[in-house]
Amino acid sequence: MKALSIKQPWASLIAHGIKDIENRTWKTNFRGRVFIHASAKWDERSNSNNPDDIFTWTQRKAIPDKVGSKFLDYGVLVKDDETPVSAIIGEVDIVDCVINHQSIWAEISPFCPVTGLKHFASITNEDSVFVETYGGPFDSYTIPIQDPDDPKEFTRTRYCHDRGEWRGDEMISKKTGIPKDRKPIYNWVLANPVIYEKPILNVKGKLSFWEPDIIIEECIGCSGNFDYETMQQDSAGENYCSDCAKEMFPLMKAEYDEMVRKGEIEE
Repeated sequence: MKALSIKQPWASLIAHGIKDIENRTWKTNFRGRVFIHASAKWDERSNSNNPDDIFTWTQRKAIPDKVGSKFLDYGVLVKDDETPVSAIIGEVDIVDCVINHQSIWAEISPFCPVTGLKHFASITNEDSVFVETYGGPFDSYTIPIQDPDDPKEFTRTRYCHDRGEWRGDEMISKKTGIPKDRKPIYNWVLANPVIYEKPILNVKGKLSFWEPDIIIEECIGCSGNFDYETMQQDSAGENYCSDCAKEMFPLMKAEYDEMVRKGEIEE
């Protein structure tokens, strides 16, 4: 299974099922389950004295105390020794990749991916839903939608700021030669997260998607996931983590010895 390296605290928020979006500057067509790898470094904004540097008020409210108490001090992000880094801490499904998702965790794209225009305003449409527009100051436009019958043609909706109203749809062709520094933000939509009770530590991450160099197996005792090289096997070849082996192997040995003593099995 592939892995994706994510800085803390985002990795933990995703594994806990709190953050349902991963924001990236590149689009992915991958759909499926990945390991959540907590990078070695925290978000660069950690230890900032301004609570608004990393979380919005709505995001802070969405973080339960039992999770946020580990790395939030009066809304300010602080590093802590309990939150794992350089570790595989869980799993999650990538189910979609969009721009300007409605989630509170989705970053608004600063540029239109089709025209390269800068983000201008959030405006309610006829359905009373906020829509991001690009361009301005007199007219701004929605992100163009590709024509299914002609990949070179797109449809966008124009908003006239002088009149304060939507002015209908118009056809355009995709603009070429957009400056490389005008990268859109893509919102990767996540679902079905699982956080490991015991993270797999000392795992070095990589860029993009990557395959872990370790074999990850499930412990038959606690159902946790562990590096196979650190596990122990019983006589039947079942895998146990070190803690479960320490607890259960003496019990299994005592049970075996008792069955031998009673003649129920041969030694």
